[in-house]
Parts: sequence; structure tokens; C-alpha cells
Amino acid sequence: MEWSGTFRQEKRIIFFVPYLTRPHVLRHTGCTRMAETGMDPKVLQYLMGHNDITVTMGVYNHISDRRRIEQEINRLDQYAVNENLW
Repeated sequence: MEWSGTFRQEKRIIFFVPYLTRPHVLRHTGCTRMAETGMDPKVLQYLMGHNDITVTMGVYNHISDRRRIEQEINRLDQYAVNENLW
């Protein structure tokens, strides 16, 4: 049983390494980084060459870490303070 688990783990690692080295992964990373800068989603869609915004935002745009979420929440809080909403 233990050998089987180790074999499966090695197989996953062997699959994972070539996946990361594919140039297409850079396309996902590029889309994510452009979205993180606050780029207009429609401009991002155009640059990526997608006909449908759901492909751009749902497939290519990834939330890579908590900082992006925290930045957006802080931006919302700052807007609310400036507009006296809270």
C-alpha cells in the first residue's frame, strides 16, 4: 500500500513539472497580473483575444493570494470612508 501511494505522488509530480513549463501557463499568469493592476476587464478581454468576458475572467484570471482580496476590500473601505457611507 505504501509503495502505491508513493508511486501516485511521484506520478503527480512528474505530471506537474511539465505542466508548469508549458508556455500557455504564462498566458494565464499575464492575464492575472494585468487584472491585478486594475485593468478594465473589457480591455483585458480584448488584449487576450477572447470573444466572451467569462473566458477571460473565469478561466484566465486567477486570485493568486490573499493580498489581492485584501487590497480590494481596503479600496472599498476607503471609498466608503471618503463618501461617508459608514
